[in-house]
Amino acid sequence: GLKAVDSSIKKESDLPAADPSTPIPLKYEERSQNGARDVEKEIALLLDRVGPCNKELKVPTRSGMLPGTWQHRMKLQLFLKASKAYYVLSDAATNLLKYGRALRYIKLALQCHDAYCSISGGLHPQVLLFHCQCLSLCGDVQLMLAQNASNRAAYLEEYNYQTKDDQEILHCLHRESSCQAFSMATDLASDPEYQLIVSSKCYEAAHDLLTSGVLKDLGQEQLGQVLKRLGNIRNEMGVFYMNQAAAMQAEKQGGEGFLGFYYRRWGGLSVCVAEQELWKKSFSCFEKGMQDFNAISDSVNTALLLCNIGRLMRICAQAHCVITSDHSRGEFSPEETLYYNK
Repeated sequence: GLKAVDSSIKKESDLPAADPSTPIPLKYEERSQNGARDVEKEIALLLDRVGPCNKELKVPTRSGMLPGTWQHRMKLQLFLKASKAYYVLSDAATNLLKYGRALRYIKLALQCHDAYCSISGGLHPQVLLFHCQCLSLCGDVQLMLAQNASNRAAYLEEYNYQTKDDQEILHCLHRESSCQAFSMATDLASDPEYQLIVSSKCYEAAHDLLTSGVLKDLGQEQLGQVLKRLGNIRNEMGVFYMNQAAAMQAEKQGGEGFLGFYYRRWGGLSVCVAEQELWKKSFSCFEKGMQDFNAISDSVNTALLLCNIGRLMRICAQAHCVITSDHSRGEFSPEETLYYNK
């Protein structure tokens, strides 16, 4: 469909010049008034633009297509349908645990949406709601990739695979847009922390869309789902940073070299700045996650986050633990007492 539309688009320089001395023949065809209305109604249903037209959109698009033409309206529909089709494929791949394939499909879905935006003067609320679904699914896939980093080679192979149809659709998309607006969100990175951050940003973007403008009253059901995802990803990030801090602490305490001996013999090492930064990041993530779960009255997940905060406080307290020369622990230090009370 996109190839057919593109082949029908001609730039002004390609159009033959009219001869002013040659009359233009007109053909008149009789048809019933009802039949004309029926045809117009069917065309309107087929080509109905999904967003209000922006009056400022007067210049031709990147491919030379004029706004308001049948090609323009048809391409809007095809871009949107392609985006929805790729979304369904990505969702199915996610359910099959094919996360590399899922990321490839959601990338294509967002590229179609990007091209749609580049030729659309405005976005209908339903299109914005669908865009929020795409962002949420992208966040889901990035989270799953972060949690299954050991299979990255297989996911990378799935991600880089392209069918001929995908290539042709991309070629049509690039006639209208660079399709780079969501490139960072759909990259397959090798760093789990980066993937968690990208996942969080996808959910945050969906949340911002759902709580502003026309979607404030329309997307309440979807907003609850996004808030739950936000709470979940912030818990995951909090656990990630907490585990890093715990590993750093264990390395100091159990080291075989001078640092480990110093810790065991003279009562510990001062807490390094990097360790404190990890505590702060972890606590901040847990705190934000609790706010998200509280917003939807999710007491079960709120309790989970409270447990994780308790575990984090214990790690902070243990970092300030004083060990005497005979390998027994001394009295609680003020810092240790503070963290245990928290």
